[in-house]
Amino acid sequence: MLEALFTPKAVAVIGASRTEGKVGHDLVKNLIGGGYKGAVVPVNPSANSILDLKCYDSLKNYGRSIDLALIAVPVPAVLEAIKSAVRAKAGAIAVITSGFKESGGEGIEREKQMAAYCQSEGVRL
Repeated sequence: MLEALFTPKAVAVIGASRTEGKVGHDLVKNLIGGGYKGAVVPVNPSANSILDLKCYDSLKNYGRSIDLALIAVPVPAVLEAIKSAVRAKAGAIAVITSGFKESGGEGIEREKQMAAYCQSEGVRL
């Protein structure tokens, strides 16, 4: 299962962005520029391409499995992004969004909900 995290064959960036300086843009740029040899799958419902890569409006429309999902969307959209990654057979998920445990209260509950869902699906978070 750790292979999905350390040696993924396909990485989805959910929340990929065309805007330089945004986390979703930098993730895609760093994967490409860092020499990653696997498939980079940008996911953004309002973009056709990002950094010359075909962009998908959802992982469902990618139609293949992924190993790792990098999630950079606003907090309210994170759980659904996680669920779409699980449906795409992701073995590992990294959430790169603030507003969870570090924010207290409701954030703690959101994080527990995410962790419980991933654990029930056998996915590393």
